[in-house]
Amino acid sequence: MNYGQSAPTALPQQVSRNREFHCKMRNRQYERAYYHFRKLEGLAKKPEEFRESDQLPLLREFAASVETCLEHANASVFFGKRNKLPSYSKDRNYGILQEEYILVHFLQEVLSSVLYVIRRIETDQSLQEFATNLETIKGDNIQPNGFVDRVLESLSALKETSADEFAQIYGILSMRFQIGNKLFSLIQDLQRFR
Repeated sequence: MNYGQSAPTALPQQVSRNREFHCKMRNRQYERAYYHFRKLEGLAKKPEEFRESDQLPLLREFAASVETCLEHANASVFFGKRNKLPSYSKDRNYGILQEEYILVHFLQEVLSSVLYVIRRIETDQSLQEFATNLETIKGDNIQPNGFVDRVLESLSALKETSADEFAQIYGILSMRFQIGNKLFSLIQDLQRFR
């Protein structure tokens, strides 16, 4: 059995199959993440109906889908190891696009923003529980304008600014997703696996 010079070896075939799998999974997870974001964005536009406790489960789903998408995006570019496969300009079937590297960075940024919002909500909830406990401790024995009252005022002021801050973050994420969607559509148009 004499294989010619152009016969592919087993390792590049496996690398190509792995890349194809991770690219397809990345694409599927990106669409899922964007769906979760649109759902959150729609709820955030109705602040009178949108409480932090409603937001947290949706944010966790969104973070999980972005994290899974990021894992597949990293794996599809072999975690930045460019020597595994050639660039797209040299191999139109399985070559790596520069836009795929940019997509990885985009997903990292989105994930960090979402995790910030989740942690902020969890912190706000802890502070509100603390404020409730302070109210019960305070009772009628403490003089008005005491230290506890000032702490409670600060906590309620912090709570009031959260809604505005989350609206700004969702606005920034929306603008980033516009860029991400352009990247994603370009990648999908150029990558046509067999």
